Amino acid sequence: MRGGICWPMTVERGGVQDVFGHAVMAGFDIKTGEIRVFEEREWVVVHSILNKDHHIEFEGLAPWLRKLWSEYFALDFFWHQSKVLTKSYRLEVFRSDVIQPKPSFTHIDWSDDEAALHTLWKHVKLKTLITERPSAELLRERKYGEKQILPAIHALQCLVEGLERYPYRGE
Repeated sequence: MRGGICWPMTVERGGVQDVFGHAVMAGFDIKTGEIRVFEEREWVVVHSILNKDHHIEFEGLAPWLRKLWSEYFALDFFWHQSKVLTKSYRLEVFRSDVIQPKPSFTHIDWSDDEAALHTLWKHVKLKTLITERPSAELLRERKYGEKQILPAIHALQCLVEGLERYPYRGE
């Protein structure tokens, strides 16, 4: 089980700029080569922000990371973004008392965003990337005109590139 993470970034939605990130968790079937996305989360902050009525205004990444560990024992994520941006979010995760055990974040380096997108599309076309979650809809939008790389697609790119670069080796 591996994940892909996109730290919050500025994105244009319906003519308005917004900032959010995305994280996905998937299982990889070593026999069929299928990557099945079974959890994903759009997020803005690591720790949830409450409003004045003590209701969650922005749900953080921390509860989701705890859920992944408690249900799936999943802790590994691939990422590809600015090292300065990554450092600030990783520090927040690692300093958190709420997030136990700590996840691991592996940097996936690529020099060409189009090549990473092609790797993602290869898995879509071969039907080895299986997702019925929001990221699937975003992939369809990207195919039919959306040219902006959205956080959900970036997280999927990180996941697929990571699985290709660091395949399961067995025992």
